[in-house]
Amino acid sequence: MDINKIQNLKNQAISSILEAKSDKELERLRIAYLGRKGKITQILKGIPSLGPSERKEIGQIANDAKKAVEQALADAKKAETVKKIDLDKDWIDITAPGKKPPLGH
Repeated sequence: MDINKIQNLKNQAISSILEAKSDKELERLRIAYLGRKGKITQILKGIPSLGPSERKEIGQIANDAKKAVEQALADAKKAETVKKIDLDKDWIDITAPGKKPPLGH
């Protein structure tokens, strides 16, 4: 297991997340990196087979990578939700009845 490989995987995951344009794409990326057979999950599963000195160092780096990817996914989903809310506010239904004028003088 190589430290640079883990760092490159983390950077690749974060850049892919930042380029994602939809919730479906974000979910696909989450599964690809953090799912049961995800790339980062496979690295974490391989840690017990390493020697004690490697295990500590690679374990910390792999956990940091996992946390960074999880945070990037959470931020991207939050930004996507904010975009949807803004779009809902700006949307006007042109088929809805208009406002009634006030009655009386």
